[in-house]
Amino acid sequence: MITLLLQFPGEEQFTDVSALVRPYSYVQNNRLFNEGCESVVDTASVDLTYDRLLAAKIMDVPSDQKILCKVFVKDGMALFTGYVAPVLALRKAKSVQDISLDIRDHSFRLDVPLAEDFQMPVSMSSPAVTVRSLYEAIIIAAGYDASDILSDGMGVTETITMVSVEKGQYTYRQLLDSILRDHGYVVSLDAQGRFYLYRWNSGQYLPEGIVDKNLSVVEAFEVAKQDESHD
Repeated sequence: MITLLLQFPGEEQFTDVSALVRPYSYVQNNRLFNEGCESVVDTASVDLTYDRLLAAKIMDVPSDQKILCKVFVKDGMALFTGYVAPVLALRKAKSVQDISLDIRDHSFRLDVPLAEDFQMPVSMSSPAVTVRSLYEAIIIAAGYDASDILSDGMGVTETITMVSVEKGQYTYRQLLDSILRDHGYVVSLDAQGRFYLYRWNSGQYLPEGIVDKNLSVVEAFEVAKQDESHD
């Protein structure tokens, strides 16, 4: 059985709705990156026994606000951190139907256009910046705190001479993906909703970064390595 906590807008405390969770209904989908080596949104879903007050409370939340969500296993280990998706459907029939929640990870702020012009470093005459510095600056510019970024020690050796993007030209995710992909990295989130870097472009077979253990793989996946030679 999982522990499911919801935090509604304007409330400081999380509400424990674990007692309403239907057994074996929780499904989690995690992917490090897509075929284009770009970051993806991890998702989860769960069915809850219908509760009139909870349903009314969920439906009453404005579409521009978020219901935060935390999922834990029985021993307290985090499984997923995110928010309830803005589309919620409650189907009425002759019998009472369950409440189905779709949950998305905590990276939603990356999917909005840049609110301000972004440039690092401040001029061409300034020293080059590291991939790590750019990655952290973009996440913070999107509205996250430094505490939301995991200290994984990656991306500190590669440097970039200049990045300059106008306001609204790209989303924060598009900017991050374009920079990280060129250096063999992708950004993802751990079970506590903290950002970390994963290095996919490596000549070694051992993965670098963080891969959560004890997770059930819902969709089949394949790991392959292909050597290429170019004229």
